[in-house]
Amino acid sequence: MRPSTLTGAALGGSARRRRAGADIGSCSDLLKTLRRAAQVSMGWALYNMTAPFLLVYFCLFRGRGLRVITTFAAVLSSAVVMAIVVLIWIVLPNEYAYSQARPIGYSHRI
Repeated sequence: MRPSTLTGAALGGSARRRRAGADIGSCSDLLKTLRRAAQVSMGWALYNMTAPFLLVYFCLFRGRGLRVITTFAAVLSSAVVMAIVVLIWIVLPNEYAYSQARPIGYSHRI
């Protein structure tokens, strides 16, 4: 069988998943959102590495060139924080579909 003639069932039962109500598009959207959230987390990790780096630099080089390094670190950390804020505004979703997060058998009635 040529790859161009494969059907959804031959590709691992994607037709069954569609019948079961699984939304394949939302799964890829979820992965994109998680990837973007990981980018935000990595940005915060870079920002939080500034102070320990300056401490280690001071201990290793006994303060030589510390003024230049602290100036560079201040500029870099300010740029990272601005980039993180922009990334949060642009990348992360501002609307959520709570019906997708709710379990199937869940009822909000008491």
